[in-house]
Amino acid sequence: MLEAEWQKIAIAYLKAHPQVAFITASDSDRKRHQKYRCGKAGHPDLHGFTKCGRALYVELKKPSGGTASLAQKQFINEARNFNVKCGFARTTFDLEAILAQ
Repeated sequence: MLEAEWQKIAIAYLKAHPQVAFITASDSDRKRHQKYRCGKAGHPDLHGFTKCGRALYVELKKPSGGTASLAQKQFINEARNFNVKCGFARTTFDLEAILAQ
């Protein structure tokens, strides 16, 4: 499965989740093949917030393969220091673990 396919699945899953108020792709102009950086280096693929008001960041990785860059690891670690629900996700189980934080 390509990461783009996983992104569609993850967004649909999170949009339907009862804890999630809003979720979107950080690189939302992908359809026009125009990439742009949203925020600082390492900014996760998905961002949004929960219904209880906590920020939500998800860095998607292909179910098999794909490694996190140093900038991505640093972003997630920094966000965790501020009580943000965040992490890396290869499966819907990973998404649930992030939401359980």
